[in-house]
Order: sequence, then C-alpha cells, then structure tokens
Amino acid sequence: MKIIRKSRLTGRIRAQDIDITPVQLAHWDMGGLLTDIAPHLTHEECWFINEGVTLAELELQFADCYV
Repeated sequence: MKIIRKSRLTGRIRAQDIDITPVQLAHWDMGGLLTDIAPHLTHEECWFINEGVTLAELELQFADCYV
C-alpha cells in the first residue's frame, strides 16, 4: 500500500510502498500499535508510518552524533 506522510524532521512529503493493508492502517489510526497490528514491518517502515521520517533523513539529522 502506498503510504504518504509529511516528515516531522524536514516537512517534506514522501511516499513509500509498505506491506500493510487498509484494515491494518485503520486499526493503527484507532490507536493500535504497529508492532501488534503488523509485526512483519521493519523499524524503518514503522518510523515512516508514525513520523513520516525516512532512514536517510535520520542519518542526516544525527550525522554529527557519530563523528
């Protein structure tokens, strides 16, 4: 399913194709935990659904922490 989110870090709108059904997404919208609803999702996919943030954005945002 194509998920479109606005990044909380950059404000950019991005889309990702994530293996989640509309029913699962509706359960999440009602307050369910993604780890319970769709345990097959990666941490990056969950982060994108929750925050709209991609792994690349996280790496750029916190690059100074790894120096």
